[in-house]
Amino acid sequence: ITVQPGNKLVRRKADQLVTAQLTFVAPQVRIFAKYASTAKWEEAQMVPRNGTAYEFLFAGLPEPVEYYVEAGGVKTKTFKLDVIDLPGIKHVKVTYHFPSWLGMAPATEDPGGDLRAVKGTVAELSIETDKPLKNGLIEVDDGSHIELKATGERTLTAKVPIEKDGVYHFAASEQGESVRLSEDYFIEARNDDAPTVKIIRPRSDARVSPIEEVMVGVQASDDFALQGVELHYTVNGGPEKVVPIPNSKGVKNASGETMIALEDYKMIPGDVIAMYATAKDARATSQTDMTFIQAEPFERNFSQSQQMGGGGGGGGGGMQD
Repeated sequence: ITVQPGNKLVRRKADQLVTAQLTFVAPQVRIFAKYASTAKWEEAQMVPRNGTAYEFLFAGLPEPVEYYVEAGGVKTKTFKLDVIDLPGIKHVKVTYHFPSWLGMAPATEDPGGDLRAVKGTVAELSIETDKPLKNGLIEVDDGSHIELKATGERTLTAKVPIEKDGVYHFAASEQGESVRLSEDYFIEARNDDAPTVKIIRPRSDARVSPIEEVMVGVQASDDFALQGVELHYTVNGGPEKVVPIPNSKGVKNASGETMIALEDYKMIPGDVIAMYATAKDARATSQTDMTFIQAEPFERNFSQSQQMGGGGGGGGGGMQD
């Protein structure tokens, strides 16, 4: 039976998970524990986790505890979870310093914890503890350590580069061991996806009269920040005209409308306006499919006029149209 973490130094009143991995199948796996203030061993069932793996959580350890695991007549040696009084993490503020190519000003999350940003971002963490902390650090699941530097009596700071997904937690180096001070926080390194853009009005190719005014609507979005949205159109294959969409730089979502008056171009039936929209972010440009507006002949409505005549005797006549 392989037990983790074995002997371990734990912050007082913190949780500690114990896992047991068996190389055989047993009907049940039990953990036996004896706290420092008692002489009696207590037992509990370990919870199945995956196949022959089991776990048990010591919640809010108030004092040292000895423990061992037993299954199928096999018993491990006795381990000890010792406790130490250490500061707790009261508050975390995160300031994201984005890569220069993104063209974005730093952004702050307060309170913060989980780190989610585009790859290449540096997250600056400001930590407040409930009492002074010495030898503080950040431990990342890839095995790297980042020192927490004191900026005040109970405040510390560190910079975490965001290059790949992972988890991290705060810890302290005590008695040659790393003692956890917080739960795990996630690190999500996001890719910079191309923006999306579409023409939302008219919804398909339009057929209109040569003197009509056509409203064209454009909508775009980006996962970080747009750098500009434009409508492009040509009349009968002539020079391309570009209409910028206002307030479409430095935002995640943008939309706008512009009016195209066909009469301005002296269009006649059969003439065509071809148009598309583009959206740019820091690294890519997206473009919609081509949409068309075609001038149609004026609608002609025909009606028939009927006349009915009649005369009255002696006194006169009448007509009805």
